[in-house]
Amino acid sequence: MVAGWQKKSFLLVALALLAAGVTSHLLADDEESAVERTYVKTPDAPRGQSQEDADAKSAGCISCHTKSDAPSMHDNVAVLLGCADCHGGDATVKAPEGLAMADPRYASLRDKAHVLPRYPQDWNYPHSANPKESYTLLNKEAPEFVRFVNPSDYRVARQYCGACHLPEIQAAERSLMSTGAMFFEGASYNNGIVPMKGAYQNATNTISSFNAAADSTKQFHSQVQVLTKNLGSLNAIYELELQDTNNHLKAMNNFYGNLAKASEAMQGSVADAKKTQEQIAQLAKNLGNLNHVYGNMLSAMQGRPTA
Repeated sequence: MVAGWQKKSFLLVALALLAAGVTSHLLADDEESAVERTYVKTPDAPRGQSQEDADAKSAGCISCHTKSDAPSMHDNVAVLLGCADCHGGDATVKAPEGLAMADPRYASLRDKAHVLPRYPQDWNYPHSANPKESYTLLNKEAPEFVRFVNPSDYRVARQYCGACHLPEIQAAERSLMSTGAMFFEGASYNNGIVPMKGAYQNATNTISSFNAAADSTKQFHSQVQVLTKNLGSLNAIYELELQDTNNHLKAMNNFYGNLAKASEAMQGSVADAKKTQEQIAQLAKNLGNLNHVYGNMLSAMQGRPTA
């Protein structure tokens, strides 16, 4: 079954490429060349503004488009928007009252006020009716022209409606009406192109699993970073402790060294004291003997008998 599916897929792809090549070759000579234009971007639609500002952005538009049923597409009168807020263009260009559409001045003012396409022939410009398959034709146009034709187009809606409706735009961009995933899957399964249902859902689940794994990896990486930071702090504290211990040991060694020197000095002082005591005793004995000699000499000189 799988082999048959692969053969059918290959055949369909080959036929599609062949058809595309033949069609592009046939239409190459008839394809319109783009007109070089310089577009001026009108500011995005604001979330709020005064009535005077909103009216100024519609002043030139309503000088021609006089049959509009409402100032804007919003029913809420609190929403203040001008024509140029959503569609762009130059709202300062005004047509004189009573100017006929056949007048050359009318066409000149119209082209100044409007955002012109890069492929005017494909759009049948200046007629306002959209051609067939205009969605793909818009892919070749500038965003300013896409906005002018349809401000709610997903390609420009974020810029020109997102100030108030961004959550709705984001939800619509992911919807089946935008992606068409269910349509292609159902058509492919019913025509035997893919052998199973839920192929897109399975792919989505796989991608979600990868995303979950990536999130877990990010959390693990963050935790490892925190652990590394904590270990770095602990190492710094440990180094400080080692430095304090080393300094303490050095101080203790110096203290005991000085104490040993003092003890040696004291021992030397004891020996010196003993020697001094002995010398003093010897000196006292010598003085005693000397006194005895002097005493005998005095007695002999006085004629007294010596002891």
